Amino acid sequence: MEIIEDRMVWGIIRRTLSCVDPRLVDHGERVAYIALELLRSAGVDLNARKNAAVLVLCLLHDIGAYKTDEIDRMMEFESQTVWEHSIYGALYLKRLSPLSGGAEGVLYHHVGFKRLQEAGIEGKSLRLADIIHLADRVDSVWKNELDFRSYLEPRRDRFFSIENVDLCLSAESRIREGLSSGRYGEELQNVVCRMHFSAQERRRFLEMLALSIDFRSEFMVLHTITTVGASIALARLLEIPEDSYSDLYYGALLHDIGKVSTPVEILEKPGRLSPEEFEVMKKHVTETGKILDGYVNPKAYRIAVRHHEKLDGSGYPLGLKAEDLSLEERVCAISDIVSALVRRRSYKEAFDKEKTKRVLQEMADQGKIGRRGVKAVIDHYDDFMETIGHTGEKIMETYASIRTDYQEMLAVAKAGQIPSLPERKPLDSLFTFD
Repeated sequence: MEIIEDRMVWGIIRRTLSCVDPRLVDHGERVAYIALELLRSAGVDLNARKNAAVLVLCLLHDIGAYKTDEIDRMMEFESQTVWEHSIYGALYLKRLSPLSGGAEGVLYHHVGFKRLQEAGIEGKSLRLADIIHLADRVDSVWKNELDFRSYLEPRRDRFFSIENVDLCLSAESRIREGLSSGRYGEELQNVVCRMHFSAQERRRFLEMLALSIDFRSEFMVLHTITTVGASIALARLLEIPEDSYSDLYYGALLHDIGKVSTPVEILEKPGRLSPEEFEVMKKHVTETGKILDGYVNPKAYRIAVRHHEKLDGSGYPLGLKAEDLSLEERVCAISDIVSALVRRRSYKEAFDKEKTKRVLQEMADQGKIGRRGVKAVIDHYDDFMETIGHTGEKIMETYASIRTDYQEMLAVAKAGQIPSLPERKPLDSLFTFD
């Protein structure tokens, strides 16, 4: 069974990012709808993959603002060009998503058409940046009840291409009606539900969403990837059939995705959480369930939402017991604990080998986690840790290069020049289990 169907990709992206801040998702969806009407006016094939990608990129064009804390500034009409979110968003999409080919268009979505031409930007990147830029501004024009023509005509062939200005003006009545009535969401859904993605693209979208926890905490990225690596490594030690690896991989990958809605001051708190703060933290499991429900297959869903259940019924949120939990669910629960112990977090340093083994054995002796799984980890500890260590190295190297590239590109932009994306390859899939 596929982890997620084509028609579900748009919905799970929208639902996940809405948990971070719904304002940008709502704006992104309106921008995608305006772009849709431009494409319709141009008579293009809306079923073509390249045009479907344009709509997804429009939805995600401000994704960098989740990391750079620019959301309040960006909600203002005609705000000053904000390079920070454009740069980070482009790097994120380039390195961590299946949309790397459109990243340059996102990078330049606040730059005028003529300036991009003068800088030598051309082809697909120029067209995409122009569409997103125009649709982004038209959303603000509409919200401020301004006339499309009086706004666009003075900017024709300077801020926006002549072609897209004409397309927008010809579609003005449809755009206004769709936005005003709220019908734009249904219109988009009718188009995006027909999108077709390869299995690799669907996998990369889910990995991209799992890594969106970086918008809240980089500690959580390494925790997630370590949990994935530990889950597959433990499954192999326990000789779990390989046909279960896919569900285990995605369940572990998405187990903490609900933390995108957890306040950063709790995720990054340097000390122990108060009882009230811990109750807030615990809600991430419920939020994970809300995000994944109806989008991923049931087995992966249960693995993800049961990672804090305990064999003796003392876990949360459902208080399930041993007889309720599958072997794969128990494996993910142990792996989550291993990751929390061996990785540095905001509130603790990494535990050493002996302390990690002692904590795991104590939890097994208390009947909270499975003895067989704990024994496998302890008996093969060094090899096990070497395996999961390799899993984290790749993602941390990628994040280090993103931070470096971001600072270098931002310095170029602040000097009044137009930055370009470095020639780096997108990150391969996070983990090979097949």
